[in-house]
Amino acid sequence: MYQEQEFISTNNYAPTQTSYYIEVPALGKVLGIGDLKFVGSKKVAAYLKDCPALAEKIEKKADGYSYGMISSDQMKLMFWEKVIKEYDACK
Repeated sequence: MYQEQEFISTNNYAPTQTSYYIEVPALGKVLGIGDLKFVGSKKVAAYLKDCPALAEKIEKKADGYSYGMISSDQMKLMFWEKVIKEYDACK
């Protein structure tokens, strides 16, 4: 899920801010993609424990299954798109 917020135009310039959100069934919440609850591979893997193969990839930081704390939202989005697709296929 994502949200775009347009700001009031000033001198014909109207910036747009895009925010991304992830629904975490294990928590029963929707969190912003930069939320501290997503920091730490073991923590994220625990949220996905009902899909053991995926949880293991994340916990072991398999290639493409992790990102750093200073990663851009685009990098985080690529990670989460992969995780969500695999998680949905696991069900």
